[in-house]
Amino acid sequence: MNKSGFKKYWVHAQLRRGSILVLAFIVFVNCVGWAQETPSESSQAAVKSPKPGLLRVVSGIKDEANNYVLTVGDRVKITIYPEDEYIKGSEVEISTEGNVTIPIVGKIPVAGKTIIDAQREIAKVLEDGYFVEPEVLIEVIKFSELQVVILGEVKKPGTYSFPPGSNRLTLLQAISMAGGFSDIANIKKIKIIRKLKNGRSKKINANADSIISGKDEDIELEAGDIIHVSESMF
Repeated sequence: MNKSGFKKYWVHAQLRRGSILVLAFIVFVNCVGWAQETPSESSQAAVKSPKPGLLRVVSGIKDEANNYVLTVGDRVKITIYPEDEYIKGSEVEISTEGNVTIPIVGKIPVAGKTIIDAQREIAKVLEDGYFVEPEVLIEVIKFSELQVVILGEVKKPGTYSFPPGSNRLTLLQAISMAGGFSDIANIKKIKIIRKLKNGRSKKINANADSIISGKDEDIELEAGDIIHVSESMF
């Protein structure tokens, strides 16, 4: 092969080599792009949208609040799947009797039940002669204001509300909300006056010193409780 022929052969070889490299690069880029754009089956499952009603419960109410115990005065939004023009969900306040009223169906007791239990109770009533496998979702729109009164030797006597969306308030938590004990408080002598459903009242004696030391459990308060912290005699 002469010098001119060898030069042409070398040029063509380099061109073929460059084409192969370019082609390989294009294939590599396309494969990477395809891998990035195609989600795995697990990721596809993860992004599937939940049922609209379930999404409303998760976004509107914290998981902890699903165990919230409904009480008189709470305003709730009831959503029913399926529904018709006569039986449908609505916003309603829990009556003084502890009921919610659904058109056609009537009154259903929910006070004293957790949100989950109340949903099941309403669904059970609807399934008995109205719908097949109904789904009921409850969202608390406005919580009833639960309060206790703290008197005596605390720094800020007065009326205090339970934390929003909670049925739980302990004696020490309430004392803390009132600024703590005064300098002359007898923390071993605290009285809680609780009104019962029969109209009577009962007295509960509490010893904050024993609670703080771990000898006694903190006392769960109820709405309407009156706490009186006595004055120390020494």
